[in-house]
Amino acid sequence: MSKIVIVGITESGKTCYFYGMLRQMMRGFRGFSLRVAEKDFASLRMGIKRLGDTKLPLNERFPEPSSQTENYTMDLLYNLRKMDSFEWVDYPGELAEHGAADFIANLEGATCLLLCVDGKALQGTEEDIDDIVDEIYNDRGGLELC
Repeated sequence: MSKIVIVGITESGKTCYFYGMLRQMMRGFRGFSLRVAEKDFASLRMGIKRLGDTKLPLNERFPEPSSQTENYTMDLLYNLRKMDSFEWVDYPGELAEHGAADFIANLEGATCLLLCVDGKALQGTEEDIDDIVDEIYNDRGGLELC
């Protein structure tokens, strides 16, 4: 079984990325699709629907921030035939600061690591690059994840 770990501080977009990816991949793309474990399907479907509901106020569309590790099991399908199962681990970056051993344990066996950085941190000009990098390291969880 493969394992994907996604990490980033609160409000960096981990869960929104996950919901957007799931929304597309549950429908399928070029023969590939994802099947979510039955135990997780209802809650994930509700989160995906809420995020895409433009009738809701913006603050109600986004998922609640979480400071817990969340694990999901999914199957990767090609033309509706199972190719692999994988575990998706949503790991809050703040936990890495307090429990580095737990974070390293979650990375064991991972085949992919995705690091999310809030896009607000990337705004500026070319002259601002050093300041942007410093802010990511010092104020947005970068040091905790090194």
